[in-house]
Amino acid sequence: MKKDKNEIIVKIPLGTVGMKLASVLPVLGHSISMPCGGNGTCGKCRVKVLKGKLTDKNGVPLIPDENGTVPACKAYCSKECTHIAIRNPVGRGLELPTEDAGNDGPFGIALDIGTTTIAAAKVNLKTRKIAATASCLNPQAAFGADVISRITAASAGHLNELQSSVTKAVRELLEKLLPGFGSDAEAPPDMTVAGNATMLHLFAGISPEGMGRYPFTPAFRDARVIPGKELGLPVNGITLLPSISAFDGGDITAGMYSLEFGRSDAPKLLLDIGTNAEMVLDIGSEKRPAEGPGRLLATSAAAGPAFEGANISCGTGGVAGAVCSVRAIDGHLIYRTVGNAPANGICGSGLLDFTAFLLRSGLLEKDGRLRLFGAPAVLSGSHDTSPELRIYPQGGLAKPEAVPSVMLTQGDIRQIQLAKSAIYAGTETLLAAADYTPESFIAAGGRVFIAGGFGFYMNPENAAVIGMIPECFKYRTETVGNTALKGAVAALCDENALSIMKELSESASAINLEDYEVFAKGFIEHTVFPAT
Repeated sequence: MKKDKNEIIVKIPLGTVGMKLASVLPVLGHSISMPCGGNGTCGKCRVKVLKGKLTDKNGVPLIPDENGTVPACKAYCSKECTHIAIRNPVGRGLELPTEDAGNDGPFGIALDIGTTTIAAAKVNLKTRKIAATASCLNPQAAFGADVISRITAASAGHLNELQSSVTKAVRELLEKLLPGFGSDAEAPPDMTVAGNATMLHLFAGISPEGMGRYPFTPAFRDARVIPGKELGLPVNGITLLPSISAFDGGDITAGMYSLEFGRSDAPKLLLDIGTNAEMVLDIGSEKRPAEGPGRLLATSAAAGPAFEGANISCGTGGVAGAVCSVRAIDGHLIYRTVGNAPANGICGSGLLDFTAFLLRSGLLEKDGRLRLFGAPAVLSGSHDTSPELRIYPQGGLAKPEAVPSVMLTQGDIRQIQLAKSAIYAGTETLLAAADYTPESFIAAGGRVFIAGGFGFYMNPENAAVIGMIPECFKYRTETVGNTALKGAVAALCDENALSIMKELSESASAINLEDYEVFAKGFIEHTVFPAT
């Protein structure tokens, strides 16, 4: 059995007999996705057996499926010499554009630790320009796709494993960005780190378990400096950016700084859409009340990992080959993939586009029912950059050579409904806390910013079509990319930037969505798709 070019071969050491494969692979330096936390329900951790065999926990050989794969979370190493192939986990381009930064440093490192992806930038501290970037998938995905599963894993005694996996990934990024770094010839660089509160805790090796239960209290929210040697990294000081609350972390603080929150008259809304949809509202200078909440309001909605590709049958993160854009042009349905690689799954922005197409075409009802005779909706075509695609029922009248590469099942649609409803209802509630409706927010000159990996390819008009954002937002919404990394770069180069971030985090008021009736009502209401 041969491997394809997007796979890497792993030889399983003979000394691992009886150990679970999903636990062995991270030790060998290989990241594997397990959005369900290893419960055997998502099917995303399947590996291809090229030689030898794997067994179940009782030593009974596992029989590979028709593709030669078995689930790593249910497989145990045998005494045979076993070779497997796994997907090469190449991260999405979450880095910022590079510039002619100059070669005469000193240099520093800005880091954004996301739940799904880690992005790093090498910055010339003299010119304040980005010389190089690198990214990878967060290996903590082996413990689950979302922050709650990782908090649970840390509370169950896996804190050291969670920390070591992420610091190992960061060390590998440093080796790419600064060859020979840490040697006597070069002074160790400083590093600034953005990330949600859970990621910052795990990176620092501090238990996040207080954020896993009411009243959801982080062990720290302030900016703090950690010597690099404490984390086993050959860097000087590591500055963690300040957080607002348990679920609005240093990534949101960095984003607020990047978009000049608190420094303009018109209201602004930042949505960082991931597993947790983190949101912050600048209510504008003219609407600031004499009493009650201040100018900056923050919250987060548990959107779930659907738009990160988890809990979706063909879902994937923003890796090479992920379908990231779907468009109808001249009667043909055209898709685009990350890196123009052969399609191997669909990420959040592609899910949004595909769902919008199904709604517009009448193949998806408002209540979320697929009208494809109970079968999945399938994107099919060649693996060209812009292939023609056909939508057809599974087992229908497709040409024999049309092999489905991406599909959406009825269960997938339900996951999308829950995710988009949480985002819409959270947005509506955050605005209501400042006495805005979506329409009055826009009438006041409001602007909406979508940040994070999702925002690289997101189509705001399609987001409105599926009911993820209000209809009136679609022409006032900008996708702004990785504002967390931008803020980390600014804090690395300018002490004043870090001071402003501290002020922003301290002055923002965190609101609990559960305290607002409009959220409970809106969450139910917005599971239905809008009329198209």
